[in-house]
Amino acid sequence: MMCSSAENKSEAPYDNVSNSARFNDVPFDEKDIITVLKRGRCKEYGDLINVTVIPRLAAYLNTPLRKLANEIKRLSAPLTKCTLLDIKTAVKVVLSESVADSCVKAGIQATSIYALSGTGALKISMSRRAGLHFNLGRFYRWMVESRIGRAVSDGAAVYLCAVMECLLEETVRTCITNRGGNEMLTARSFDEVMKEKEDLCQLFASLERTRRGARCSSSKDEGTATSVDGSVCVRDEADLRNLIQTLSSGSIVNGSDGNENQKALQCSLTKEGLTALLYYMQCTGHYEKKTYFETCPASQKLLTLPLLHEWLRVVTAFAAHRRSQFIDEEDVRQAARILLPNADCPPRGISLHIENVPLFASKAEKSAIKRELGFLILQAGKSELIEEALTLLGPLSYRTTSEFGLTALAQAVVMGNEAISLLLSVGADVNTPVPAEAPSKASSWVVPSDFAGWTPLTWAVAREDRFGQSIDRSVQ
Repeated sequence: MMCSSAENKSEAPYDNVSNSARFNDVPFDEKDIITVLKRGRCKEYGDLINVTVIPRLAAYLNTPLRKLANEIKRLSAPLTKCTLLDIKTAVKVVLSESVADSCVKAGIQATSIYALSGTGALKISMSRRAGLHFNLGRFYRWMVESRIGRAVSDGAAVYLCAVMECLLEETVRTCITNRGGNEMLTARSFDEVMKEKEDLCQLFASLERTRRGARCSSSKDEGTATSVDGSVCVRDEADLRNLIQTLSSGSIVNGSDGNENQKALQCSLTKEGLTALLYYMQCTGHYEKKTYFETCPASQKLLTLPLLHEWLRVVTAFAAHRRSQFIDEEDVRQAARILLPNADCPPRGISLHIENVPLFASKAEKSAIKRELGFLILQAGKSELIEEALTLLGPLSYRTTSEFGLTALAQAVVMGNEAISLLLSVGADVNTPVPAEAPSKASSWVVPSDFAGWTPLTWAVAREDRFGQSIDRSVQ
Protein backbone atom coordinates (compact mmCIF):
# COMPACT_ATOMS: atom_id res chain seq x y z
CA MET A 1 0.00 0.00 0.00
CA MET A 2 1.27 3.42 -0.85
CA CYS A 3 2.52 5.60 2.03
CA SER A 4 2.13 3.18 4.90
CA SER A 5 0.67 4.34 8.21
CA ALA A 6 1.77 1.27 10.12
CA GLU A 7 3.35 3.26 12.96
CA ASN A 8 0.11 4.93 13.92
CA LYS A 9 -3.07 3.01 13.17
CA SER A 10 -5.23 5.89 14.32
CA GLU A 11 -4.16 8.00 11.34
CA ALA A 12 -6.85 8.68 8.78
CA PRO A 13 -6.53 7.17 5.30
CA TYR A 14 -5.50 9.48 2.49
CA ASP A 15 -8.95 9.80 1.03
CA ASN A 16 -10.08 11.43 4.28
CA VAL A 17 -7.22 13.92 4.61
CA SER A 18 -8.62 17.44 4.65
CA ASN A 19 -7.38 20.28 2.47
CA SER A 20 -5.24 22.05 5.07
CA ALA A 21 -3.93 24.75 2.72
CA ARG A 22 -6.29 27.31 1.29
CA PHE A 23 -6.32 27.68 -2.45
CA ASN A 24 -5.50 31.38 -2.19
CA ASP A 25 -2.38 30.57 -0.18
CA VAL A 26 -0.69 27.87 -2.26
CA PRO A 27 -1.79 26.00 -5.40
CA PHE A 28 -1.57 22.56 -3.77
CA ASP A 29 -2.84 20.78 -0.68
CA GLU A 30 -2.13 17.55 1.17
CA LYS A 31 -4.19 15.47 -1.24
CA ASP A 32 -2.15 16.77 -4.15
CA ILE A 33 1.05 15.78 -2.34
CA ILE A 34 -0.32 12.30 -1.73
CA THR A 35 -1.20 11.98 -5.42
CA VAL A 36 2.37 12.87 -6.40
CA LEU A 37 3.83 10.37 -3.94
CA LYS A 38 1.48 7.64 -5.16
CA ARG A 39 1.94 8.13 -8.90
CA GLY A 40 5.18 10.05 -9.34
CA ARG A 41 8.83 9.06 -9.35
CA CYS A 42 8.82 8.48 -5.58
CA LYS A 43 6.28 5.66 -5.65
CA GLU A 44 9.11 3.19 -4.99
CA TYR A 45 9.36 4.70 -1.50
CA GLY A 46 5.63 4.31 -0.88
CA ASP A 47 5.95 1.79 1.94
CA LEU A 48 8.44 4.03 3.74
CA ILE A 49 6.28 7.17 3.90
CA ASN A 50 4.04 7.61 6.92
CA VAL A 51 0.89 9.69 6.73
CA THR A 52 2.10 11.93 9.57
CA VAL A 53 4.78 13.48 7.34
CA ILE A 54 2.32 14.77 4.73
CA PRO A 55 1.40 18.01 6.59
CA ARG A 56 5.12 18.67 7.13
CA LEU A 57 5.84 18.32 3.41
CA ALA A 58 2.95 20.63 2.54
CA ALA A 59 4.17 23.27 4.98
CA TYR A 60 7.83 23.11 3.97
CA LEU A 61 7.03 23.35 0.24
CA ASN A 62 5.42 26.71 0.89
CA THR A 63 8.67 28.64 1.51
CA PRO A 64 10.57 27.63 -1.65
CA LEU A 65 7.43 28.34 -3.70
CA ARG A 66 7.27 31.84 -2.20
CA LYS A 67 10.97 32.41 -2.87
CA LEU A 68 10.66 31.22 -6.45
CA ALA A 69 7.56 33.35 -7.01
CA ASN A 70 9.28 36.45 -5.63
CA GLU A 71 12.34 35.90 -7.83
CA ILE A 72 10.22 35.21 -10.92
CA LYS A 73 8.28 38.41 -10.29
CA ARG A 74 11.51 40.43 -10.08
CA LEU A 75 12.91 38.87 -13.25
CA SER A 76 9.74 39.25 -15.30
CA ALA A 77 8.95 42.82 -14.22
CA PRO A 78 10.99 44.67 -16.92
CA LEU A 79 9.26 42.92 -19.84
CA THR A 80 5.90 42.37 -18.05
CA LYS A 81 5.53 38.75 -19.18
CA CYS A 82 6.51 35.70 -17.12
CA THR A 83 8.61 33.53 -19.44
CA LEU A 84 10.17 30.10 -19.14
CA LEU A 85 13.58 31.78 -18.92
CA ASP A 86 12.45 33.76 -15.87
CA ILE A 87 11.38 30.57 -14.09
CA LYS A 88 14.53 28.70 -15.11
CA THR A 89 16.76 31.48 -13.79
CA ALA A 90 14.79 31.72 -10.55
CA VAL A 91 15.20 27.97 -10.00
CA LYS A 92 18.95 28.19 -10.60
CA VAL A 93 19.52 31.02 -8.15
CA VAL A 94 17.10 29.97 -5.39
CA LEU A 95 17.78 26.22 -5.21
CA SER A 96 21.10 24.42 -4.78
CA GLU A 97 22.89 23.26 -7.92
CA SER A 98 22.03 19.55 -8.00
CA VAL A 99 18.36 20.07 -7.08
CA ALA A 100 18.07 22.99 -9.51
CA ASP A 101 19.42 20.83 -12.34
CA SER A 102 16.82 18.14 -11.60
CA CYS A 103 14.01 20.71 -11.44
CA VAL A 104 15.08 22.36 -14.70
CA LYS A 105 15.11 18.98 -16.45
CA ALA A 106 11.65 18.21 -15.07
CA GLY A 107 10.37 21.58 -16.31
CA ILE A 108 11.78 21.07 -19.80
CA GLN A 109 10.33 17.56 -19.99
CA ALA A 110 6.87 18.69 -18.85
CA THR A 111 6.71 21.65 -21.25
CA SER A 112 7.83 19.42 -24.13
CA ILE A 113 5.15 16.83 -23.37
CA TYR A 114 2.56 19.59 -23.03
CA ALA A 115 3.51 21.14 -26.37
CA LEU A 116 3.29 17.77 -28.15
CA SER A 117 -0.01 16.71 -26.61
CA GLY A 118 -1.74 16.52 -30.01
CA THR A 119 -5.08 17.53 -31.46
CA GLY A 120 -7.15 15.82 -28.78
CA ALA A 121 -5.42 17.71 -25.98
CA LEU A 122 -8.42 19.86 -25.08
CA LYS A 123 -10.39 16.74 -24.14
CA ILE A 124 -8.08 15.99 -21.19
CA SER A 125 -6.85 18.01 -18.22
CA MET A 126 -3.81 20.28 -18.38
CA SER A 127 -2.04 18.08 -15.82
CA ARG A 128 -2.45 14.95 -17.94
CA ARG A 129 -1.29 16.81 -21.04
CA ALA A 130 1.95 17.69 -19.24
CA GLY A 131 2.38 14.34 -17.48
CA LEU A 132 2.11 16.01 -14.06
CA HIS A 133 0.24 15.06 -10.89
CA PHE A 134 -0.20 18.43 -9.20
CA ASN A 135 -3.31 20.34 -10.27
CA LEU A 136 -1.86 22.41 -13.13
CA GLY A 137 -4.99 24.52 -13.53
CA ARG A 138 -4.70 25.68 -9.93
CA PHE A 139 -1.04 26.56 -10.46
CA TYR A 140 -2.00 28.61 -13.52
CA ARG A 141 -4.73 30.47 -11.66
CA TRP A 142 -2.48 31.01 -8.63
CA MET A 143 0.24 32.56 -10.81
CA VAL A 144 -2.25 34.93 -12.42
CA GLU A 145 -3.91 35.95 -9.15
CA SER A 146 -0.54 36.35 -7.41
CA ARG A 147 0.56 38.74 -10.17
CA ILE A 148 3.85 36.92 -10.74
CA GLY A 149 3.78 38.60 -14.13
CA ARG A 150 1.34 40.88 -15.87
CA ALA A 151 1.08 38.21 -18.54
CA VAL A 152 1.40 34.50 -17.72
CA SER A 153 1.38 31.78 -20.37
CA ASP A 154 0.20 28.22 -19.81
CA GLY A 155 3.74 27.04 -20.60
CA ALA A 156 5.07 29.03 -17.64
CA ALA A 157 2.50 27.39 -15.37
CA VAL A 158 3.54 23.95 -16.65
CA TYR A 159 7.19 24.71 -15.94
CA LEU A 160 6.63 25.98 -12.37
CA CYS A 161 4.27 23.10 -11.57
CA ALA A 162 6.87 20.58 -12.76
CA VAL A 163 9.55 22.31 -10.69
CA MET A 164 7.51 22.08 -7.48
CA GLU A 165 6.60 18.46 -8.16
CA CYS A 166 10.26 17.60 -8.70
CA LEU A 167 11.24 19.51 -5.54
CA LEU A 168 8.76 17.45 -3.53
CA GLU A 169 10.19 14.22 -4.92
CA GLU A 170 13.77 15.34 -4.27
CA THR A 171 12.82 16.20 -0.68
CA VAL A 172 11.32 12.77 -0.01
CA ARG A 173 14.23 11.00 -1.69
CA THR A 174 16.77 13.02 0.30
CA CYS A 175 15.03 12.44 3.64
CA ILE A 176 14.76 8.68 3.09
CA THR A 177 18.31 8.17 1.79
CA ASN A 178 19.67 10.39 4.56
CA ARG A 179 18.33 7.87 7.09
CA GLY A 180 19.71 4.77 5.42
CA GLY A 181 17.08 4.16 2.75
CA ASN A 182 15.04 1.61 4.69
CA GLU A 183 13.68 3.55 7.66
CA MET A 184 10.11 4.82 7.84
CA LEU A 185 9.80 8.54 7.13
CA THR A 186 7.52 9.99 9.82
CA ALA A 187 6.88 13.47 11.11
CA ARG A 188 9.46 12.92 13.86
CA SER A 189 12.17 11.63 11.53
CA PHE A 190 11.45 14.45 9.09
CA ASP A 191 11.87 16.99 11.89
CA GLU A 192 15.22 15.41 12.73
CA VAL A 193 16.40 15.84 9.14
CA MET A 194 15.18 19.45 9.13
CA LYS A 195 16.72 20.21 12.54
CA GLU A 196 18.10 23.77 12.60
CA LYS A 197 17.02 24.22 8.96
CA GLU A 198 14.52 26.96 8.29
CA ASP A 199 13.31 25.60 4.95
CA LEU A 200 14.04 23.14 2.16
CA CYS A 201 16.34 25.59 0.38
CA GLN A 202 18.56 25.65 3.46
CA LEU A 203 18.47 21.84 3.71
CA PHE A 204 19.67 21.26 0.15
CA ALA A 205 22.19 24.10 0.40
CA SER A 206 23.75 22.59 3.52
CA LEU A 207 23.95 19.13 1.92
CA GLU A 208 25.55 20.60 -1.20
CA ARG A 209 27.97 22.59 0.92
CA THR A 210 28.95 19.56 2.98
CA ARG A 211 29.57 17.51 -0.14
CA ARG A 212 31.70 20.20 -1.74
CA GLY A 213 33.56 20.89 1.50
CA ALA A 214 34.44 17.22 1.90
CA ARG A 215 35.82 16.99 -1.62
CA CYS A 216 37.62 20.29 -1.23
CA SER A 217 39.38 19.13 1.95
CA SER A 218 40.57 15.98 0.17
CA SER A 219 41.95 17.92 -2.81
CA LYS A 220 43.65 21.00 -1.36
CA ASP A 221 46.28 22.63 -3.49
CA GLU A 222 49.54 23.78 -2.02
CA GLY A 223 49.37 27.49 -1.19
CA THR A 224 45.57 27.53 -0.95
CA ALA A 225 43.98 27.51 2.46
CA THR A 226 40.34 26.60 2.76
CA SER A 227 38.07 26.17 5.75
CA VAL A 228 36.40 22.90 6.66
CA ASP A 229 33.29 23.82 4.66
CA GLY A 230 35.34 24.95 1.68
CA SER A 231 34.83 28.71 2.02
CA VAL A 232 37.76 31.02 1.31
CA CYS A 233 38.64 34.64 1.84
CA VAL A 234 40.83 36.70 -0.44
CA ARG A 235 42.92 39.83 0.06
CA ASP A 236 42.72 41.65 -3.26
CA GLU A 237 41.52 41.42 -6.85
CA ALA A 238 44.68 39.64 -7.98
CA ASP A 239 44.08 36.85 -5.45
CA LEU A 240 40.44 36.56 -6.46
CA ARG A 241 41.21 36.50 -10.17
CA ASN A 242 43.87 33.84 -9.62
CA LEU A 243 41.46 31.67 -7.64
CA ILE A 244 38.80 32.01 -10.34
CA GLN A 245 41.30 30.98 -13.00
CA THR A 246 42.36 28.01 -10.87
CA LEU A 247 38.75 26.98 -10.40
CA SER A 248 38.01 27.27 -14.12
CA SER A 249 41.00 25.07 -14.97
CA GLY A 250 39.60 22.33 -12.75
CA SER A 251 42.58 22.11 -10.39
CA ILE A 252 40.37 22.91 -7.42
CA VAL A 253 37.32 20.68 -7.43
CA ASN A 254 34.66 21.79 -5.00
CA GLY A 255 32.37 18.83 -5.49
CA SER A 256 32.23 18.97 -9.29
CA ASP A 257 34.49 18.15 -12.18
CA GLY A 258 36.48 20.51 -14.34
CA ASN A 259 33.87 20.52 -17.10
CA GLU A 260 31.23 21.79 -14.69
CA ASN A 261 33.59 24.46 -13.43
CA GLN A 262 34.31 25.64 -16.96
CA LYS A 263 30.62 25.64 -17.76
CA ALA A 264 29.96 27.83 -14.71
CA LEU A 265 32.61 30.28 -15.89
CA GLN A 266 31.54 30.66 -19.50
CA CYS A 267 30.69 34.31 -18.69
CA SER A 268 33.59 36.68 -18.00
CA LEU A 269 33.73 39.06 -15.04
CA THR A 270 34.09 42.71 -15.91
CA LYS A 271 36.46 44.89 -13.89
CA GLU A 272 33.50 46.36 -12.01
CA GLY A 273 32.03 42.89 -11.45
CA LEU A 274 35.31 41.60 -10.00
CA THR A 275 35.54 44.60 -7.66
CA ALA A 276 31.98 44.02 -6.45
CA LEU A 277 32.62 40.30 -5.90
CA LEU A 278 35.77 41.11 -3.91
CA TYR A 279 33.75 43.48 -1.73
CA TYR A 280 31.40 40.69 -0.66
CA MET A 281 34.05 37.94 -0.35
CA GLN A 282 36.77 39.89 1.45
CA CYS A 283 37.40 38.86 5.05
CA THR A 284 38.53 41.61 7.41
CA GLY A 285 41.59 41.33 9.64
CA HIS A 286 43.68 39.28 7.23
CA TYR A 287 45.47 41.83 5.09
CA GLU A 288 48.67 41.69 7.11
CA LYS A 289 49.05 37.93 6.82
CA LYS A 290 51.17 36.32 4.14
CA THR A 291 49.18 33.24 3.27
CA TYR A 292 47.80 33.25 -0.24
CA PHE A 293 44.15 32.57 0.58
CA GLU A 294 42.93 32.93 4.14
CA THR A 295 40.27 31.03 6.01
CA CYS A 296 37.55 33.10 7.62
CA PRO A 297 37.80 33.79 11.38
CA ALA A 298 35.45 31.99 13.72
CA SER A 299 33.24 35.05 14.19
CA GLN A 300 32.68 35.31 10.43
CA LYS A 301 32.33 31.58 9.86
CA LEU A 302 29.16 31.73 11.94
CA LEU A 303 27.68 33.57 8.96
CA THR A 304 28.43 30.56 6.72
CA LEU A 305 29.93 32.57 3.90
CA PRO A 306 29.04 31.28 0.42
CA LEU A 307 31.61 29.28 -1.52
CA LEU A 308 33.23 30.89 -4.54
CA HIS A 309 31.56 28.23 -6.69
CA GLU A 310 28.16 29.38 -5.36
CA TRP A 311 28.94 33.00 -6.18
CA LEU A 312 30.00 32.11 -9.71
CA ARG A 313 27.01 29.84 -10.26
CA VAL A 314 24.49 32.51 -9.24
CA VAL A 315 26.12 35.48 -11.01
CA THR A 316 26.43 33.38 -14.18
CA ALA A 317 22.71 32.58 -14.01
CA PHE A 318 21.85 36.28 -13.75
CA ALA A 319 24.17 37.16 -16.65
CA ALA A 320 22.74 34.35 -18.80
CA HIS A 321 19.22 35.58 -18.08
CA ARG A 322 19.95 38.86 -19.88
CA ARG A 323 21.79 37.08 -22.71
CA SER A 324 25.15 38.59 -21.77
CA GLN A 325 28.63 37.08 -21.91
CA PHE A 326 29.84 39.47 -19.21
CA ILE A 327 29.12 39.48 -15.47
CA ASP A 328 28.83 43.05 -14.20
CA GLU A 329 28.53 44.59 -10.75
CA GLU A 330 24.72 44.47 -10.84
CA ASP A 331 24.81 40.69 -11.35
CA VAL A 332 27.02 40.45 -8.25
CA ARG A 333 24.65 42.64 -6.22
CA GLN A 334 21.70 40.46 -7.22
CA ALA A 335 23.70 37.36 -6.22
CA ALA A 336 24.54 38.92 -2.84
CA ARG A 337 20.82 39.41 -2.25
CA ILE A 338 20.34 35.67 -2.76
CA LEU A 339 23.42 34.34 -0.94
CA LEU A 340 23.94 36.72 1.99
CA PRO A 341 21.61 37.28 4.96
CA ASN A 342 19.87 40.66 5.23
CA ALA A 343 21.19 41.80 1.83
CA ASP A 344 18.80 43.49 -0.56
CA CYS A 345 18.79 45.63 -3.69
CA PRO A 346 16.21 46.85 -6.20
CA PRO A 347 15.27 44.63 -9.16
CA ARG A 348 17.52 45.02 -12.16
CA GLY A 349 16.26 47.33 -14.86
CA ILE A 350 16.30 46.55 -18.54
CA SER A 351 18.98 47.64 -21.00
CA LEU A 352 18.09 47.78 -24.68
CA HIS A 353 21.44 48.92 -26.00
CA ILE A 354 24.22 46.99 -27.73
CA GLU A 355 26.82 46.02 -25.13
CA ASN A 356 29.93 45.71 -27.29
CA VAL A 357 30.80 47.81 -30.32
CA PRO A 358 33.50 46.09 -32.44
CA LEU A 359 36.67 48.07 -33.07
CA PHE A 360 36.82 47.00 -36.72
CA ALA A 361 33.21 46.70 -37.83
CA SER A 362 31.95 45.13 -41.02
CA LYS A 363 29.46 46.89 -43.28
CA ALA A 364 26.51 45.10 -41.62
CA GLU A 365 27.84 45.93 -38.15
CA LYS A 366 28.26 49.59 -39.12
CA SER A 367 24.61 49.68 -40.23
CA ALA A 368 23.56 48.19 -36.88
CA ILE A 369 25.61 50.82 -35.03
CA LYS A 370 23.93 53.60 -37.03
CA ARG A 371 20.50 52.19 -36.22
CA GLU A 372 21.45 51.96 -32.55
CA LEU A 373 22.48 55.62 -32.61
CA GLY A 374 19.16 56.50 -34.24
CA PHE A 375 17.25 54.70 -31.49
CA LEU A 376 19.27 56.51 -28.80
CA ILE A 377 18.46 59.88 -30.37
CA LEU A 378 14.73 59.07 -30.49
CA GLN A 379 14.74 57.94 -26.85
CA ALA A 380 16.11 61.36 -25.91
CA GLY A 381 12.74 62.85 -26.87
CA LYS A 382 14.19 65.90 -28.66
CA SER A 383 11.93 67.03 -31.50
CA GLU A 384 14.74 68.97 -33.20
CA LEU A 385 16.72 65.73 -33.67
CA ILE A 386 13.94 63.70 -35.30
CA GLU A 387 15.20 64.12 -38.88
CA GLU A 388 18.75 63.02 -38.00
CA ALA A 389 17.41 59.97 -36.18
CA LEU A 390 15.19 58.92 -39.09
CA THR A 391 18.15 59.20 -41.47
CA LEU A 392 20.12 56.80 -39.28
CA LEU A 393 17.20 54.35 -39.01
CA GLY A 394 16.96 53.87 -42.76
CA PRO A 395 14.07 53.55 -45.22
CA LEU A 396 11.68 51.82 -42.79
CA SER A 397 11.72 54.89 -40.57
CA TYR A 398 9.65 54.36 -37.40
CA ARG A 399 8.96 50.74 -38.36
CA THR A 400 12.66 49.86 -38.10
CA THR A 401 13.34 47.27 -35.40
CA SER A 402 16.43 47.20 -33.22
CA GLU A 403 18.73 44.28 -32.47
CA PHE A 404 16.18 43.36 -29.80
CA GLY A 405 13.25 43.22 -32.20
CA LEU A 406 11.63 46.43 -30.92
CA THR A 407 10.69 49.62 -32.72
CA ALA A 408 11.59 52.98 -31.18
CA LEU A 409 8.05 53.32 -29.85
CA ALA A 410 8.09 49.82 -28.36
CA GLN A 411 11.42 50.57 -26.67
CA ALA A 412 10.01 53.77 -25.21
CA VAL A 413 7.00 51.90 -23.80
CA VAL A 414 9.14 49.11 -22.32
CA MET A 415 11.57 51.62 -20.78
CA GLY A 416 8.78 53.89 -19.54
CA ASN A 417 10.31 56.74 -21.52
CA GLU A 418 8.84 60.22 -21.88
CA ALA A 419 9.63 60.00 -25.62
CA ILE A 420 6.33 58.14 -26.14
CA SER A 421 4.35 61.36 -26.57
CA LEU A 422 6.80 62.73 -29.13
CA LEU A 423 6.88 59.50 -31.14
CA LEU A 424 3.08 59.34 -31.21
CA SER A 425 2.83 62.96 -32.32
CA VAL A 426 5.12 62.35 -35.32
CA GLY A 427 3.24 59.26 -36.48
CA ALA A 428 5.09 56.26 -35.04
CA ASP A 429 3.19 53.04 -35.79
CA VAL A 430 1.63 51.35 -32.74
CA ASN A 431 1.11 48.05 -34.60
CA THR A 432 4.62 47.07 -35.74
CA PRO A 433 5.19 43.58 -34.26
CA VAL A 434 8.30 41.97 -32.82
CA PRO A 435 9.65 39.77 -35.66
CA ALA A 436 9.51 36.00 -35.26
CA GLU A 437 13.28 35.72 -35.74
CA ALA A 438 15.77 37.99 -34.01
CA PRO A 439 18.96 39.17 -35.75
CA SER A 440 21.64 36.49 -35.61
CA LYS A 441 24.14 38.54 -33.60
CA ALA A 442 21.72 40.16 -31.20
CA SER A 443 22.51 39.89 -27.49
CA SER A 444 18.80 40.06 -26.97
CA TRP A 445 16.83 40.36 -23.74
CA VAL A 446 13.68 39.69 -25.72
CA VAL A 447 13.13 36.01 -26.46
CA PRO A 448 11.46 35.87 -29.91
CA SER A 449 9.46 32.74 -29.12
CA ASP A 450 7.85 34.49 -26.14
CA PHE A 451 7.36 37.98 -27.55
CA ALA A 452 7.00 37.45 -31.31
CA GLY A 453 4.02 39.43 -32.56
CA TRP A 454 3.93 41.85 -29.64
CA THR A 455 3.37 45.44 -30.78
CA PRO A 456 3.88 48.74 -28.93
CA LEU A 457 0.15 48.63 -28.19
CA THR A 458 0.56 45.14 -26.67
CA TRP A 459 3.35 46.35 -24.40
CA ALA A 460 1.27 49.37 -23.39
CA VAL A 461 -1.74 47.26 -22.41
CA ALA A 462 0.46 44.80 -20.50
CA ARG A 463 2.26 47.51 -18.54
CA GLU A 464 -0.94 49.24 -17.40
CA ASP A 465 0.86 52.52 -16.67
CA ARG A 466 0.39 56.13 -17.71
CA PHE A 467 2.54 55.64 -20.81
CA GLY A 468 0.28 52.85 -21.94
CA GLN A 469 -2.74 55.07 -21.33
CA SER A 470 -1.29 57.73 -23.64
CA ILE A 471 -1.06 55.15 -26.44
CA ASP A 472 -4.61 53.98 -25.77
CA ARG A 473 -5.86 57.56 -26.10
CA SER A 474 -3.95 58.04 -29.37
CA VAL A 475 -5.48 54.87 -30.83
CA GLN A 476 -8.99 55.92 -29.84
